[in-house]
Amino acid sequence: MKLRAPRPTLRRACPTKPLRRCAWVLLAAGLGVLPLAGCGYFDSRDAHRAQFEFIGMTGFDLQACAGIPGKTAKLNDTTQIWQYAITRTLPTPQGSTFIPIGDIVSIYQSFMGGAGNNCTMIVRLDHDRVSEVHYAGNDDEYLGSDGICSMIVRGCLRQAEATMHPAGSYWPLGPVSATRSPQIPPQSTSATYSKQSGSYVPVFDGNPDLPTIRPVSQARAESRGAAVRQYDIDALQKRADAQAKAAAQQVLTHVQAQAQAKGAGRAHAPATPAQNCPPDCAAAITSAEGN
Repeated sequence: MKLRAPRPTLRRACPTKPLRRCAWVLLAAGLGVLPLAGCGYFDSRDAHRAQFEFIGMTGFDLQACAGIPGKTAKLNDTTQIWQYAITRTLPTPQGSTFIPIGDIVSIYQSFMGGAGNNCTMIVRLDHDRVSEVHYAGNDDEYLGSDGICSMIVRGCLRQAEATMHPAGSYWPLGPVSATRSPQIPPQSTSATYSKQSGSYVPVFDGNPDLPTIRPVSQARAESRGAAVRQYDIDALQKRADAQAKAAAQQVLTHVQAQAQAKGAGRAHAPATPAQNCPPDCAAAITSAEGN
């Protein structure tokens, strides 16, 4: 007689606690995570709303609501990069015998993430106006992305400056999302390219003998050469098609003339290829006459 292993049940998972108490523990664990997820959702929306509403804002207004940037870099006479950074200290959740909050939070962070504690906001200014905003760092909360970065932009969102670009009604639809950043607006040439990068371009043609980054003049010459080669191929193909069509027409005309001569009882004279008939045409006419 074989002994079967007992099936796992909730009561056996909590051998020292009644079944009802175990159920309450699981319910409390689920409810304990929901507020954390809710906070992360709205923080993420605020961070992404700033990426939309900051576009076009002047550098003076940005400093008035977000403060003086921690780092700055001047790329050229019209383009600057400003950087804001923030770090928060996360308290360690304490567990208990009834509701192990610390263990619940640790398990949730292991599977879902959300233990972010720092954010760096990188702003590009074009002619002293914000043209794009990026976030970097360990900046995700329990739900959504870039939630920690809302701490940097919160002052500007709560008291908007006149040069900000309002997102309008963004619930439930609109340009703002909790899970992804808005699309980057088009950038000017002066804010994107330096003198060096403007003189070189990437060419992804799979050629192992040439570098991917090539001078603009070389890339244009190669592009024109490829276009000329394709033009020559097309021209040769059209010429060959025209010659084949002319040869076929000459064959048809000659065979029809011979058939009419035979039908009228005329003497069949030796056939000669039509004047100016290509070699393929003459061979086709000879073959048709033989049949």
